[in-house]
Amino acid sequence: MSPKPYTNSCRLRSEYFTRYIFKIFSNFHSRREVAFDEPHVKEGHLFTAQDLRWKRQRFVINPTFSSTKLKKMSPLINHSIEALMTKLTEQYQLGEPFDIYTFLKRFTMDTIWSCGFGLDTDMQNNPNDPYLIQSQRVFSPEYCLMAVGYETTSTALAYVSYVLATHPNEQLKLQEHIDSHFHPNTDNDIPTYEAILKMEYLDMFIREGLHMYPIVPVVINRQSTEDFHIRNVRTIPAGTIVTVDIYSVHFDPDL
Repeated sequence: MSPKPYTNSCRLRSEYFTRYIFKIFSNFHSRREVAFDEPHVKEGHLFTAQDLRWKRQRFVINPTFSSTKLKKMSPLINHSIEALMTKLTEQYQLGEPFDIYTFLKRFTMDTIWSCGFGLDTDMQNNPNDPYLIQSQRVFSPEYCLMAVGYETTSTALAYVSYVLATHPNEQLKLQEHIDSHFHPNTDNDIPTYEAILKMEYLDMFIREGLHMYPIVPVVINRQSTEDFHIRNVRTIPAGTIVTVDIYSVHFDPDL
């Protein structure tokens, strides 16, 4: 902690962050206001909404990611995965290096448009698809889910792909684990939602990838809603923006 008095923002060491910010939600449920937001955007945007408005939006959006909804979306996701695997196979057969991130971004946007808006854009086969081009410019509240999910998901996939490519032993171990839980038959050679849930090592691998390469290391911040005292440290005044150092949290050996 800095010995200087707080002004309008501060950084918390990892132990204080985990001990206070998450566990005492009532004191730190507001977010930093984004300066360039228009008033109507600030009120409706999940990532800048405050207090009860944020709570209501979170309540409305949460069911979108329930296990039942995800299970129903599986056929759409699998359709996009099949298109991705076809493109990667084609690139592999060319025998030349290629940027997998480009294909992962198209795959992610294709999946979001399909699951979120019911549109089959086929943008993986058409990199000049107007949906793909325009989607990268969209940041209005109603498309917030798409804009945020696009970059974070594709980047996470790129990082775990990098880890697989640079750690062949882990790649083999993960493949063997998946094969032990997946038994294709003549009717269906795609893993079911239930089968994927049983792949514990796959889940561990992806989580560790996000641990090593956090996607949004500086985004998490909270604004104190009232004066809050940290024992043996000092008082954080109401209205102070507390920014979380994600890298310190992820690489702290004591956590």
